[in-house]
Amino acid sequence: MNVVPDFGGGRGRPLYEHPVLRAIDASVQRRAEHLMQIELGGPDAVALELSICADDPKYWFNWYAWTFDPRNATELDPPLPTWLPFDLFPRQEEMIDWIRWLMSEKGDGCIKKSRDVGFSCIAGGFAWHQWRFVPGFKASFCSNLARLVDDLGNPDTIFEKIRFIYRNLPRWMWPRGFNPSEHDKSLLLINPETGATITGEGGEEAGRGGRSTIYFIDEAAKIRHAEQVDAATSGNTECRVWGSSINPRNENNLFQKKYSSLSAERVFRFHYSDDPRKTKEWKARKQRDVLPENWASEYEIDDSYSVEDITIPATWVEAAKKIRALCKKHGRDMLPHAIGVAGGDVGGGKAQSVVVARFGPVVAAPRAWTDPDTSDTALKMLDYCSEARLPVRADGWEPRVAALRYDSVAIGRGVQATMRRNQRPGLVVVGINVGEPASDTKWPDGRTAQEMFANAKAEGWWTLRERFKKTYQMTLFLEGAVDAEGQPLGHEYPVDELISLPDEPNNPDVQRLCSQLSHPKWNRTEAGKIMIETKQAMARRKLASPDYADALVLTEVAPSKAEKFAAVARASR
Repeated sequence: MNVVPDFGGGRGRPLYEHPVLRAIDASVQRRAEHLMQIELGGPDAVALELSICADDPKYWFNWYAWTFDPRNATELDPPLPTWLPFDLFPRQEEMIDWIRWLMSEKGDGCIKKSRDVGFSCIAGGFAWHQWRFVPGFKASFCSNLARLVDDLGNPDTIFEKIRFIYRNLPRWMWPRGFNPSEHDKSLLLINPETGATITGEGGEEAGRGGRSTIYFIDEAAKIRHAEQVDAATSGNTECRVWGSSINPRNENNLFQKKYSSLSAERVFRFHYSDDPRKTKEWKARKQRDVLPENWASEYEIDDSYSVEDITIPATWVEAAKKIRALCKKHGRDMLPHAIGVAGGDVGGGKAQSVVVARFGPVVAAPRAWTDPDTSDTALKMLDYCSEARLPVRADGWEPRVAALRYDSVAIGRGVQATMRRNQRPGLVVVGINVGEPASDTKWPDGRTAQEMFANAKAEGWWTLRERFKKTYQMTLFLEGAVDAEGQPLGHEYPVDELISLPDEPNNPDVQRLCSQLSHPKWNRTEAGKIMIETKQAMARRKLASPDYADALVLTEVAPSKAEKFAAVARASR
């Protein structure tokens, strides 16, 4: 019978003394009892269990996989065990589902991640699962250097993570005939029963090891000669997973270009806040020990930290995803306005068309499609406005969209006729030229928008920026954040001045919106007016057009006279 490790560790104290230890102990006992039942059931029970594991890698992880973390011996008081049951949390399970989907669809996918969320362990464990149960399967791993993929005895390498998993499995889980001394070599793991293999390569050697079912490229943003790796591996497999934290020293690396250009469903963002182990206390401790620029890049996934003049930093976007729940926790409900406004960015050719609604501070999930037919695009935008709903408010109002602002220049001109012929009751439709002068709206310092901004686009982006800035400061205020001297950070604002993004990690359109918001830079004209980076300039930085973000910006453009008249009419009813 397989032996479950003794997590008492000879420390002279029972596991139940620490709440985390109690949780670990419960998982260990659950696994031990499950394993005992299987083994007492004999060959038939083992065969059935293997069949269940083969069908569901998440089931296999949660009952059989183990992981190793030497930091546990010193990071907490009392120390935690360094051997831990690999119990997946929800975002990790979603990552496994996403990888399986990517394999079925074929093509590239990108995972942009915070440090220490388990990407390498999950990729290695998933590869072993497929290697064990799928005949002929082959996974390949590549990193900047071969020694980062496999270095015997180094637990930080991918192959040692895989070895730790299989060495702690019951022997009946191993393939028939598997002998580590024969079938586990440096950078090569062989399944003698099925012929499946797992191989590893260094950056410049990538793609030379034949064909693969799936190819994992670890810390892709930091690989030297990444274009060569891209070219070599493209002929090796039809499914590549590019996984990395960001590289603040090179914003134009190949990984960032791929992440920005792939379709929304092929990117996966894995932030530390998705990890239930990353508590408020953990965050405070880490931020004390890590330089701000390293914290921003390695944990916040903030590409903008090292890029001067980013209009909306990624840390502000993250704040907007959690602000609504945070406000509710502190007794300040952030209610959507009963009347919302939608912004529509019209795409052409391969560019996407996007429409998104904002109900005061609350943003609804966007909708996007690739279709050069402008008539169909117009109808889809109108349909979205009719269908976009948020839950009924406590006062009985059901939020609905009352205005649609679409970008009417260039390809946007093609939707005008269809919009006019298909008017929807209660919906004001307005074409916006963001290249026109800014409005006469007065800002807190007394200047008008025309005095501050080069055009309506800059005014819309800056208005949106102010919402995100206040939201970030509000999160610091509500979380009780303090500086090194213990002085409070943040500032309190009315909730209507904030912005709440949908916290939907599985919605690719939401994730694309969140990512694009931090792409454009801002600068000033010779006259000192604020302007936003053009799409052509962003293309030179290898960034795709921010269609999702531009659609949201349109909801912040100063309202037209038609909208104002409609608002007066509603108020008089």
